[in-house]
Formats: sequence, structure tokens, C-alpha cells
Amino acid sequence: MRFNDVAYLGFVAYEMDAIHNQKPTTTWKKVYVNRFYDNANLQNQAAVNDNKKLAQFEILSANYSGQHLFKYNGTEYTVSLASNKGDRTVLTVECDIANG
Repeated sequence: MRFNDVAYLGFVAYEMDAIHNQKPTTTWKKVYVNRFYDNANLQNQAAVNDNKKLAQFEILSANYSGQHLFKYNGTEYTVSLASNKGDRTVLTVECDIANG
């Protein structure tokens, strides 16, 4: 199976600055994904989760190691569920819909 899109998985690390304050820095790793398009199940989950924008992506299991941030087409998501299916992992991600 080929992957159609490029996305980024993010990991937040905390570094100390010159005066010993912790500063968060996000490291992004490029991964190849297939997007699963909206279905009735995702719409039902969105209704339960305060209308957060939900999407599902499939990646190789070797590329995923528990990251909580996901970026696709410039939009940052939070990984809410990771389902492992052998050498593939399906990530369910959510994004707050803000007014404005």
C-alpha cells in the first residue's frame, strides 16, 4: 500500500534557558499517511466530544511511538486514540474548532 500524504508527528521537550526557566520546544518528525475520510462513526464521536474536528489517519507502526501532537496541512491536532493493526497504526486525531 502506498501513502498519499505527508504529515508530522510532534514531541514536546523542555529545555532550560540561561536563567533556568523551562521552555517547551516541539520537535516534528515527517511521516507518510493515508487519510480516512469522514464517516458516520467519526461524526458521532465529534458530537459526543463537544464538536471537536475529528479525523483518522493510517501510518506505519514503526513511525509511531506515542506522540501526542499531529500536524496535517498546517493544522495541529491532538492524538486521542491510536489503534495498532499489525504493521499499520490508525490514529484518531481531534482539533478544537475556534470561533474567529
